[in-house]
Amino acid sequence: MADPASLKAELKIAETQITDVRLGQPVAVDTRNGIIKGEVQRIDPAAREGTFVVDVTLTGELPASARPDLSVRRHY
Repeated sequence: MADPASLKAELKIAETQITDVRLGQPVAVDTRNGIIKGEVQRIDPAAREGTFVVDVTLTGELPASARPDLSVRRHY
């Protein structure tokens, strides 16, 4: 079983938007049950199918509904 305290978000960012993403950048992730603060920790070096995977460490408090493999959205 995964430890909910160590969850991260894997965001798929379009090639056209990746130039706006930087390591250490603050991020807000929408779980549809709340918004969690996070920070960009890793950016894939190459695109796959037109997107880059960006790993975000979640630094904010997780909602009780947080689970592994939960779909999330970037919050602007």
